[in-house]
Amino acid sequence: MKYFESILGQSHALEFLQHALAHQKLSSAYLFIGQHGIGKRKTALAFAKTLNRIDALSTEYGQLIDEQQFADVRQIAPEGKFIKISQIQEALEWISLTAIYVRYKCLVIDQAEAMNKESANAFLKTLEEPPPNTVIILIAEHSEQLLETIVSRCQIVRFSPLSSSVIQQVLQERFSLPSSTIDFLSPFLMGNLQLEWIENVERIQQWQADFFQCLEALFTKNMIFVFEHLERWSNSKEEAWKFIFVFMECWCRDLIHLKQISSDSNLYHSKYQIKLEKTLQTVSVHHVHLAYQQIYIAKESLFFNANRLLTMQSLWLYWKNLFLTK
Repeated sequence: MKYFESILGQSHALEFLQHALAHQKLSSAYLFIGQHGIGKRKTALAFAKTLNRIDALSTEYGQLIDEQQFADVRQIAPEGKFIKISQIQEALEWISLTAIYVRYKCLVIDQAEAMNKESANAFLKTLEEPPPNTVIILIAEHSEQLLETIVSRCQIVRFSPLSSSVIQQVLQERFSLPSSTIDFLSPFLMGNLQLEWIENVERIQQWQADFFQCLEALFTKNMIFVFEHLERWSNSKEEAWKFIFVFMECWCRDLIHLKQISSDSNLYHSKYQIKLEKTLQTVSVHHVHLAYQQIYIAKESLFFNANRLLTMQSLWLYWKNLFLTK
């Protein structure tokens, strides 16, 4: 089962699928559950190749599957925010036809939670009465995001967050990143390979430096400096504000970690440990917890389309009043 060999950190999921293949105990539908960027889609394609013994048929077939050009394996992903009803209807028409080159037709639906109610209901009928010799693989982060009637008709395969050692191995072998960059990225990736971090690492490192400058400005009551950066981040085409929220969360976690565990290991902002320790001399952990909670309130507001700049300004003003009011 050579196609599984390149998948790292998912031994439990791979053992489950390999057992099903070895004993011919196949389900017509699978639901791969787990964080984004931990190998679910790669595993789905490896399963499709192994199921159909692609390596024994033609060396070209595997490449065609990866490039989404193989007639008997189809992948669907959201067009925009959602998987449209037209995408589902086209896929269901395709899957009803007899396979051309292999025994099993395979349909992979990535980010299946992006199906709207109309798309999901159209898809449900096929799950209830799947065509013969077909395997459907849904990929999602959480089963709760899907209709219960869809989940109940799938064999669930759970994927684990990647360990720090696996992430470091992938960053070195697949992306050829220097050790200093790997050390910076590894904590923030939080168990999954987030390409937006990997592909923009130099810019993100600068945002981290700017974030700590803004913290210094906040504690010296220089809110003009802070607001200038908030406006820049909010309007950034690279969506800098998303990374700033991560930095804010991790700053709080680092402070709590240093105070409660008194250890400098496993810090997100390890480069700024001295600044973190200095902050703890004037800031209580209770206030850090309150600051952390306020981040989630702000993020929830943004989820419901609140004004980005005003939300960030309100959050940083809250922090200022929280940390500087005696």
